[in-house]
Amino acid sequence: MTALLTADMCPTCTGVHGQPTDWPRCPRHGHLLYQLRITADGFTYTCPAWKCRHTHTQPERATMTATHEANRAALAIRDGQELFDPKQLAALAQLGIKDASNADLAVFMHYCQRTGLDPFSRQIYMIGRTVKENGQYVTKQTIQVGIDGYRIIAHRAARRDGVTLSYGKTFWYKHGERNPYDLWLHDDPPAGASVTVYVDDKPFHGQVRFASFAAYNKDGTLTRQWASMPDHMIAKCAEAQALRKAFPHDLGGIRTDEETAHETSARRTVTATAEPPRRPAREPAPEPEPITTQTLREAVSNEFSRLGIEDPEECAVYGYQLAGKPHGTELDLDDLNRVLSALVDCETIAHIREITGGDAA
Repeated sequence: MTALLTADMCPTCTGVHGQPTDWPRCPRHGHLLYQLRITADGFTYTCPAWKCRHTHTQPERATMTATHEANRAALAIRDGQELFDPKQLAALAQLGIKDASNADLAVFMHYCQRTGLDPFSRQIYMIGRTVKENGQYVTKQTIQVGIDGYRIIAHRAARRDGVTLSYGKTFWYKHGERNPYDLWLHDDPPAGASVTVYVDDKPFHGQVRFASFAAYNKDGTLTRQWASMPDHMIAKCAEAQALRKAFPHDLGGIRTDEETAHETSARRTVTATAEPPRRPAREPAPEPEPITTQTLREAVSNEFSRLGIEDPEECAVYGYQLAGKPHGTELDLDDLNRVLSALVDCETIAHIREITGGDAA
């Protein structure tokens, strides 16, 4: 077993390193670890094994082999990075993101930077949904995280704000009854669930109905997970709602898998159960299309639509305010990136007014 692992395929570059003595390993699984993020403390790696939480941070000044040095930053998202590079785009394509526009990818990068989650370890991903617009079917991309990603963001926010995050009991409810159950032992699915999280003893409640979130097959039966663990799935929806209420600026605008499972037209482009990237084809990955002002303008327009702002003049006023430029000034790539980054962080129009200090009048 050990001999095989010393020549294992690296999940980062999909190559074989032979015996990389300084490449960190997971003590439980033995897998080579691939890079999570580059930070001021060094290089943080995470185990690719399913549900494994093992990480390892290696200082920048640590001694590394030449092979390790060449491959250590293959997929890592650097602090301040604005666009995916060709290697990252190739890895995203391996995970299923093949038809996303440059505008969608730009928004996705902003969400990755905003949340600090890693798309290559499937903490955050894009989902393409087929919707009908003006008589035609088009694909709309939405960004989601798993419940584990939600918990990571919430705990980071709590540490950042110097507050204590804690959980109350989870309760389930039966059809026709109002009495809560703190343990679901029935064979039939619960009618709903509630979860309370506390931030410095201040309660934030998440209360959801099973009928609002359960996912069904075309024949009307519950999907596998919702049929086998209905209490667990609906409890995760309630937890996500409670965490979003507790940390709206960090979790606003992002939904979890469980909350969107009922949208049967969804087509997941990157799944939480997707396999790690396999060895790429011999053909080199195509160079990404250049990001232009038009691409960023489309991304900004999409974010305004998400916030319910459709009037062009209103969008223009807010756009110039967020860019910090006089009205009518030509906005360059840096200005548009600044506007896009601010909009991604906004959950409602009220947040824009809070940032700009007033209305668009």
